[in-house]
Amino acid sequence: MAKYNVSTCLMKIRAHQGLGWNLGCQGKSAEALSTLKKAFQYETELGMENEELILQTLQCLALFNTFAGFLDEGEFYHLKVLKKRRALYGTDENPSIGACFNNMGILYKQRGDHSKALEYYQAGLDIKRKTKATDKAIVISMNNVASTLSELGRHDEGIDILNEAFDIVNKYPGFLSDCRDLSNDTMGLVYLHKKDFYNAIKYFNRGLKGRLESSPNHICVLEEKTRLAEAYVGLGQYSVAQTDLVETLKCKEGFIKQMPQNTFIYDSYKILMEVSRHLGDKKSMESYFTNCKVEIYRLTDFFEDLGNLTRAKEMADNLKQVQRIYHDFMRGRRG
Repeated sequence: MAKYNVSTCLMKIRAHQGLGWNLGCQGKSAEALSTLKKAFQYETELGMENEELILQTLQCLALFNTFAGFLDEGEFYHLKVLKKRRALYGTDENPSIGACFNNMGILYKQRGDHSKALEYYQAGLDIKRKTKATDKAIVISMNNVASTLSELGRHDEGIDILNEAFDIVNKYPGFLSDCRDLSNDTMGLVYLHKKDFYNAIKYFNRGLKGRLESSPNHICVLEEKTRLAEAYVGLGQYSVAQTDLVETLKCKEGFIKQMPQNTFIYDSYKILMEVSRHLGDKKSMESYFTNCKVEIYRLTDFFEDLGNLTRAKEMADNLKQVQRIYHDFMRGRRG
């Protein structure tokens, strides 16, 4: 602590921590991680071990490494903060431990291990319920459990949990609107997995209404519109899916600035290619394929610059897939 006094250091920690969190929420993972590591360095210099300040930094490092696709690093920090919180509380029955388990669920979901993700999500939810965590924290965990159950084919169990979540948020008319929107989104996704496209559209539209009222230009709107288009395609309503997505994609540059690593633009163009295939529209297919390639190249460059070669390779594989769809269609093999 030769360079700074304690109060200056604490000020710098909070500044770096806040900036790192904001950068991470904007999808600027590299900048977020670099900033948070500076906070961690100051905390280490101050000799912090289990203080809340260093635990918050470690939790942010865990989350943003996970979101950036650095899953081994994410796991390292998740386990580190879990160990420290257990030492601090002397028990697992604390809402913060529930949050740690929930975050571990996110990690395993990113790895594609849905069974392990469900195990952690459920453990996190159980702890939050036992320890009387906030209703918002409980509803978020319920959504994670429900979506993962659905990904494992257990759709009806997911619907039951989401109905419980709605019972909670409906106790607060005018409040917890973000949790209500999230629950509508998740319910729509469960019905989409179930191929009940009518109910998927109903819930996606409810979630979308809330999103448009609170933050009409947010990336969540594009995510919702992409899923909604999938449901319309499932019903064979190709023109509806096309019109809505094309209009939404006019704002794609803004969505990229908000969250550079988002794949929703790529997903949207891939859906539009499918729509063109069904409609037999070669001109539209040409346009959507070109835009899809541009987005794949952008994402590949982004992940390579980030040092995430696994995600970069995924995008290269996606390019081969859309090229195959395009060439098969143009040669008359509509499948």
